[in-house]
Amino acid sequence: MNTDVKAANNSKWQVLTEENGIGKRLQRRRYVRLDITSLIDMKLLVPPSEENGQCGFIPYTGDIINVSGGGLLIESTEALPENEYIIMELELNGTDKLAGIVGKIKRCESESNSNYLIGIEFCTKEDLQVNCPPEYREMLGENCGSFDDKVSHLLNKYVFSRKVMQRSMGDKK
Repeated sequence: MNTDVKAANNSKWQVLTEENGIGKRLQRRRYVRLDITSLIDMKLLVPPSEENGQCGFIPYTGDIINVSGGGLLIESTEALPENEYIIMELELNGTDKLAGIVGKIKRCESESNSNYLIGIEFCTKEDLQVNCPPEYREMLGENCGSFDDKVSHLLNKYVFSRKVMQRSMGDKK
């Protein structure tokens, strides 16, 4: 697959791909996405119940389909509610573990009768301060936080190295 990257006027990346030499497809994405297969553990933040007035967590698992510096797409057997916050734990290559990453569920679409595609956007510190409900911020504590520059850098480094490896494998064919 040949890939040309060009900066767009609106500061988002345009990735032009040619698949199987048949045609070209233009993707307007802020981050390049990398198809990976990895398990993910998640905890959905639940608002206070009327019974006890306390927030809580509901555990979920899924399979990562692709990842980028801005978020990820997962497949799960359970639907997750859009616009809610989730805490994630995942491994990139079996050695780099990311834990306590907060994301916001941007979409949840039925893929089949038993599977859902869930788009999750990584939260920044600013997003958590401005948009995350105060009771959720209290629940997050010190072990959870935003998708800060350090973790974003690690993920972008991983995506870049995988793209370079895929490209070099394609050149040898």
